Amino acid sequence: MNEYMQRLTMYDDPFYWEHPEGFDYEREQRNFFAAKDRLQYILRCKLTTETGCYIQDASFHSCIKLGGDLLNKDHELSQIRFSNFGHLVAFMNEENIKETVKIDIIQHLVNLGYKHIPENYLHRQYTGSNRGVYGIDTWWTRYFDWV
Repeated sequence: MNEYMQRLTMYDDPFYWEHPEGFDYEREQRNFFAAKDRLQYILRCKLTTETGCYIQDASFHSCIKLGGDLLNKDHELSQIRFSNFGHLVAFMNEENIKETVKIDIIQHLVNLGYKHIPENYLHRQYTGSNRGVYGIDTWWTRYFDWV
């Protein structure tokens, strides 16, 4: 089993589907906004976020929306999602992000203590033990989507 799949299975919990026991939402929000501020400085652009009351009943707590010059084409969209589990982060529509931008983002998030999971691992069939509310079909849903 590779390191990414080990991380995904390590943070899986058979009982808690939205967030792990002892999850400190306020601390995660502080960390998220510090990460957003750092990325705005590094990328030299204002970043739009979605967090707080906009994300409920989900296995992630926040996202940063990416667009414009950060992406390969103007009309594309992408996001960085911040999981409620294990300080995990992942890109939605990872292939839309310019490679140099993606490398910079990952490097700075890792330096802040986040663990990046490539999107291709997350779209694999969920093989964990949590059934979720409606059933969990992929690792993406388990850690980075509404459950």
